[in-house]
Amino acid sequence: MVYYGQNSSALDTTFGALAAPTRRAILLRLEREVPTIAELASQFTMSLPAVSKHVRVLEHAGLATVYREGRSRRVRLRAEPLREAAELLERYRAFWSQQLDELASYLADQPSPDHHTRENDAWQEHPRPPHGRHPSKGGTHRHPRPKKSASTRSTLRPGTRSKSGG
Repeated sequence: MVYYGQNSSALDTTFGALAAPTRRAILLRLEREVPTIAELASQFTMSLPAVSKHVRVLEHAGLATVYREGRSRRVRLRAEPLREAAELLERYRAFWSQQLDELASYLADQPSPDHHTRENDAWQEHPRPPHGRHPSKGGTHRHPRPKKSASTRSTLRPGTRSKSGG
C-alpha cells in the first residue's frame, strides 16, 4: 500500500472536484460573486438539478458553502482546499524548475552545433533520403511487394473452393 500523507484524501477530493470543466467554471464565477444556484444554472446549458449536483461535489470537497437566503440557496467560494492543492503543485513546480535549470546548464556545457569535428560529421558520410521519397525520382518511395511463388499462388484462402470442385 502506498501512503501519501494524512491530507491525501482531502487533496484527492479537491482534485476530483477540479477535474470537471463545469465545476472549474463555477469556481471562477464564485470568485466574483455569491450567486444562487438558479443564477449559476442560467450560465450553463444544463438543468438546474445538474448544476445542483456539481455544486454538491464542490461542497463535499470543501470548495464551496451553500446557505439559504429566503427561498433560494446561495453558493460561496471556500479557498482553503485550493491553497493546499496550490502548495502541492508549487512543490512540483520547484522540482521541475530545478530539473530544467540543470538541463539548461548541461546543454550550455555541450559544444555548439556549429562546432564541426570529424566525429560530428561522421553520420553525414552516408546521408539518407528524406522519409517517403525515392532518392532518384523525388516521388513517394514504395517497397516492392514480394513475388508469390508457384506454391503460394495455388494456395486457396479458407472458405473457398477450387475450380476442379475438390
